[in-house]
Amino acid sequence: MGLSYETKMKGVVSATDKVVPAYYLVNAAIEVAVPRGANKDKLLRGTGIFLEQLTPESRLSAHQCLTLLANVQSQCNSKDVSFLIGKSLADVWQSPFLRSLGHAKNLNRAIKVLQQYRWHSFPFVSFRRHRVNDSLVWVIENTMGSKKLANFLTEMSLSLLVALIKQWAGRRLDLSCQLDQGRPRNISDYETYLGLNTGFGSPVVTLSMPESSLFYEFPNTRAHVVAVEARVDDFLPQQSLLDLVRFAAITTPSKSQSDVAAELGVSAATLKRSLCDHNTSFRALQEQAKRQQAFILLALQKLNNLQGASRMSVNDLPNFRRTIKRLTGYTPSELRALLP
Repeated sequence: MGLSYETKMKGVVSATDKVVPAYYLVNAAIEVAVPRGANKDKLLRGTGIFLEQLTPESRLSAHQCLTLLANVQSQCNSKDVSFLIGKSLADVWQSPFLRSLGHAKNLNRAIKVLQQYRWHSFPFVSFRRHRVNDSLVWVIENTMGSKKLANFLTEMSLSLLVALIKQWAGRRLDLSCQLDQGRPRNISDYETYLGLNTGFGSPVVTLSMPESSLFYEFPNTRAHVVAVEARVDDFLPQQSLLDLVRFAAITTPSKSQSDVAAELGVSAATLKRSLCDHNTSFRALQEQAKRQQAFILLALQKLNNLQGASRMSVNDLPNFRRTIKRLTGYTPSELRALLP
């Protein structure tokens, strides 16, 4: 059963809420998939999507889009389909909203607008920003709970973002993508669509760049044009249910499932069922968020044990070491040595 923010969960979007302007995604996915072995009718099977009724104003749920993309993945004979869909969304099937961001002053401004209207661009992943020395690192998370499609969605989203940044800036910026999967056989696809600075086997999925790249001025700046296509969405929450639970685990770790449910205006049982519909649980999201926090604080930011314990609200150092080992499989010192 879909969750409506008017009547049930306040301030979040779930996988069954129809908020994604998916006209461009659906068309890009079909156009890429059919020449690579997919059957158009079978691609739409189980999605509840009717092409004759689909318009640029249509809104679909993440669940409908994910069903379509799962069909694409299972029917196509090519390993680069995820990248090609992302690239198509930046080129042939680019939405007026994304096109307008090419008129932003710089990447810093464009990213702020993307975050404000995320359902128009990156509905399946979230980007959480961290500063590491002179670089900015965005940690990328699955935001709608589709575990089987996790790599596909990451590849598609990064391919789209890398292509957009190059298009907006008029040149390649110094980007680095680190993925949490093993080194694939089709390494050339990753280097073609994500860049030569793509690594594998990372504990978290990240996109990083020098902070100075954020302020490289775009060549086609016309700030008054930016995001006019998306203002109809001003009322929509810009975080998913999974985003909220993960964020609560980091900022207020003492919050229980009942506490979070009360804030959302639903019962603990309703929240539990909804998380189950997203293929996860409250405890699993808490552990995932804390594990990611440990990697960020120690592997990326290289904090010492005292600093890390304070940031993770762990009350003593022996307990902190045990917690890190349980969450990550590494000791704090091993974690700090994991990444250069």
